[in-house]
Amino acid sequence: MTFLLIGFGTISIDKHLLNSKKLSPPLSHFMEYISQTELILNLIISATLFGVIWMVQLVVYPGFRWLSEENWNRYHNEYTGFVLWIVMPLMLVEFGLNGWLVMRSGVNGDWFLPFMIVLSIWLSTFFIQVPQHNKLSAGKDNGVIKSLIRGNWIRTLLWSFKLIYVSFLVYEALL
Repeated sequence: MTFLLIGFGTISIDKHLLNSKKLSPPLSHFMEYISQTELILNLIISATLFGVIWMVQLVVYPGFRWLSEENWNRYHNEYTGFVLWIVMPLMLVEFGLNGWLVMRSGVNGDWFLPFMIVLSIWLSTFFIQVPQHNKLSAGKDNGVIKSLIRGNWIRTLLWSFKLIYVSFLVYEALL
């Protein structure tokens, strides 16, 4: 299945896997082309979330320690509400796009690992960071802030690795 996007065209990826005899013909035909738009969009989203997570890890979360008790609730509630509107749409597009790329390339394809990384980030977000933010919504707690900073390294490293991996996939595909 080939998708032609005006101004972008299509490109073939995963040439080694396509040429192998391990794939059935229908699957290899299905994964034959992934558009440049899908590749570039994935790279842009990966780079954006990489930048956001490093800023949060090195500036925002450590800065929580310096907020006064009297300003805590207002700041934290405004921060979580604001960040939700920035990060959640990006995470949703990232999840959908990486799921789509796995459907297009198959579970043995190059895009399975980035999709598993995205799933891991979602698990970390909703089972580690969100509960910690819920605790912090009740009031400032330096122990929870410390745990939030430590636990957020999971997402920071995962998004960093994903950006590196996706960068190599895009570079290889565009050569």
